[in-house]
Amino acid sequence: MLSHEIRAPLKIITLFIKNIDSRTTDSKIREFLKTIKFTINSMLIQANQILEISSIKKSEFQLTNFNLKNEIVSLLKAFEPYIESGNNNFLYNIQISDEIIVYSDSTKIHQILTNLLDNANKFTENGIIELKAIAFETTSNEVQLKVSIFNGQKWRLVDKIVIYKISKYAQED
Repeated sequence: MLSHEIRAPLKIITLFIKNIDSRTTDSKIREFLKTIKFTINSMLIQANQILEISSIKKSEFQLTNFNLKNEIVSLLKAFEPYIESGNNNFLYNIQISDEIIVYSDSTKIHQILTNLLDNANKFTENGIIELKAIAFETTSNEVQLKVSIFNGQKWRLVDKIVIYKISKYAQED
């Protein structure tokens, strides 16, 4: 699939950028590298969305066990250069237990957060973008994730999109 063919070279370029960034002290070069990172992150997001649309059309879901907090924090850290490229400050408050392991499709969670952050970044410049994520167990088999985002003017919680039921991984004794 085309998106897989795009993602691999972009990831390799990202590794080269990290290598160059760690070896240079020139601030001008670092600014160029930051711009390149932003562009690569944008292209990776688009490639992931192509994959997502393809899997929805085929009704394919990739269910795996993962630590919910770690997954969300990793995505937010990857998104940080994109947010900062608009001269925005990026803050996040994650209220999720380290113990929550879920069995779900992490791509869906990535898509929801990516869409929220992308929209906030489009309409905010030289401001603050803050994301809050709260997860709690609703039953012994489910975890509810609520995400809200602040774009410097108001908080948004789009419950039809953001509240996401996740089947909790049940380990057999």
